[in-house]
Amino acid sequence: MKFYFRSFLVTGISAMLASAFMPLTLQAQENLDIPLPSEVQPDRIRIPIGKAQEMIQEGETGEATDDEIAAFAIAANGNGWIPPNSSGWLRKGMMVRVTVMVQGNMEHSTEPQRINHSGKIGLPLLKNVSVGNSDLEKTEEDLTRMYETYYKEPLVNIEFVGETTDPNQSPWGYVTIMGQVANAGPLAMPPTQNLTISGAIKLAGGFSGSANKGSIRIFRPQPQEESVEVIKVDLDALASKGRAAEDVRLRAGDVVFIRERIF
Repeated sequence: MKFYFRSFLVTGISAMLASAFMPLTLQAQENLDIPLPSEVQPDRIRIPIGKAQEMIQEGETGEATDDEIAAFAIAANGNGWIPPNSSGWLRKGMMVRVTVMVQGNMEHSTEPQRINHSGKIGLPLLKNVSVGNSDLEKTEEDLTRMYETYYKEPLVNIEFVGETTDPNQSPWGYVTIMGQVANAGPLAMPPTQNLTISGAIKLAGGFSGSANKGSIRIFRPQPQEESVEVIKVDLDALASKGRAAEDVRLRAGDVVFIRERIF
């Protein structure tokens, strides 16, 4: 069993061993209901977090580098992740302003305030209200219902006040760029939540001279399944063959790892 999962983990993280363990990889894909690669879908597998953590603790990581293991760990922890299709995610430490409109007139508009360590903010009449770790639109709806006790047909609006290009303040989460780029680190997702892998690398200052553009890995959190999806991307194919499918649209929480070219 250890050898089986070790093969699966190494195949997911280290492309150099993929061909050596291909039969085991296909077995793992079939068991986990993972679609096989195609011309319109980059290579991808999923790694169960619990089993991977066991193997990492035991040192059973094959040819995977420390950086690759770190990229997997960041994705497994869900750093920067928000639920898909969220209108924006309220988190502790964010700065927000709340406005209450009643029949077209402004009834209340708070000064910008930080969501405290308990996930709460202070609001007129409602006092301390929990808003942290919740979806923006849902929270607006919840507050609107609360204010219906005091007003007829109120409308609540929550506005982000902080610098949303700061990954820690971005209500749309962030992605993490690692490896061979000019400026590695977290990147805030834009409000449109439309960021491709080539766009993210451009924001990170572009590739370094030793980047292997044909061997990029996206580590994508799958919290509901307690797994990390590993997507293999070849941007050389995008540049030379025009394969647009290789320019994967990123999601909040993705960790992009650009490997070093072996000369």
